[in-house]
Amino acid sequence: MIDVKSKTDSGVTLSRFLKRYMMELILSLIVVVLIVTAPGFFTLRNILNIFRNVAITGVISFGMTMVIIGGEIDLSVGSSIALSAVITASVTGWLSQAGIMPMESAVFVGMICALVAGFLIGLSNGLIRTRFNIPTFIISLAMLYVVYGFSAIISRGFPVTTLPLWYNWIGAGRFFNLIPVPALWLLLAFILVYVIMNMTKLGREVYAVGGNEEAARLSGINVKAVKITIMVFVQVLAACSGIILSAQVMSGSSTFGRGYELEV
Repeated sequence: MIDVKSKTDSGVTLSRFLKRYMMELILSLIVVVLIVTAPGFFTLRNILNIFRNVAITGVISFGMTMVIIGGEIDLSVGSSIALSAVITASVTGWLSQAGIMPMESAVFVGMICALVAGFLIGLSNGLIRTRFNIPTFIISLAMLYVVYGFSAIISRGFPVTTLPLWYNWIGAGRFFNLIPVPALWLLLAFILVYVIMNMTKLGREVYAVGGNEEAARLSGINVKAVKITIMVFVQVLAACSGIILSAQVMSGSSTFGRGYELEV
């Protein structure tokens, strides 16, 4: 009887383990196969290059994780990439061409304006969601086209290339000629989201709202504030991704970010 119970408990434990860590096991298996079949795969330089290549979508993905855990979705992140890139390049050009400040320092103002734009987009999504109780799928889908429209108006449909040479370092530079700068952006985004979700009151509230919104409200959580916060957060990270992309290609374009809302 004891043997049967032990075997049953072992089977349940194994089943739970596989259910919980299935994706990690599959990913580990893929990595092992690549190590065996491609000798150059498991090298430091290649791993860092992978981090560099996934930085743009990865930064947004960490923010989108918070949004999805909170029970919402945001399809307008791709357009925010385009708008932040266009704003950064355009503001830099306007300030430098007007003689207000040199291009090398004007780009900082451009980046701040891009982050503010991301904040306002997220705030708009959050306020519409909480004020009118419209699903974020519909809100963000509409916002996607609105923001792309603004990007096209600001850039007049052409790439904006008024950026200083040093700006390329943000998206394509390397520390110590080894560590890609975009990989550091990715690491910072991961640390920030990890700390928020695991070590702060906001993180616990996001889990509570996503698990049972009504129960969270009855327990005293300001559900509306939580939803607005996560919608703002993902848009600010999307603006950061737009800055990285514009630094990599040294321009801002209204065509940036198309399809990213499905990749993250």
